[in-house]
Amino acid sequence: LKGVKGDAGLLCKLLYGCGLRVAEGLALRVKDVDLNGGTVTVRGGKGGKDRTVPVHPALAVLLDSHRHAGRVVDLCPDAVGSVVATHMRACGVPASFHQLRDTFATELARVADAYSVAQLLGHSQLDTTMLYVSLAGRDTAPMVAAMYGADTAA
Repeated sequence: LKGVKGDAGLLCKLLYGCGLRVAEGLALRVKDVDLNGGTVTVRGGKGGKDRTVPVHPALAVLLDSHRHAGRVVDLCPDAVGSVVATHMRACGVPASFHQLRDTFATELARVADAYSVAQLLGHSQLDTTMLYVSLAGRDTAPMVAAMYGADTAA
């Protein structure tokens, strides 16, 4: 998502870089961004639950330089779909809002356990998270080898 600029670009980066839902990105308040701690706090996410999500340092710099009074992203919820879709197409990103969140979840699942993925996505049911967690793209041989000590014969 290099070259993605403005409020539409920032929203895309929040979805892709923090796994936020569109409504969560639109509702994110300046006071919920902790640049010293490197986190954003999602308030009243799906199911009315709050959660804190780490922010990549590069995204933190962008968040620091792009703030409006009150909200982080200044986009009208009614127009956000067309504004961001147009912006993404102009940047050559053939994805939907939710595909940005899906990519975050899938990439996170490559390096984190399912419970951590669920926590960062704000899932209350692990079954929902398991849709993103698969062995595709992982080298499974080291996993099997790690199950047994080096001197244990099969």
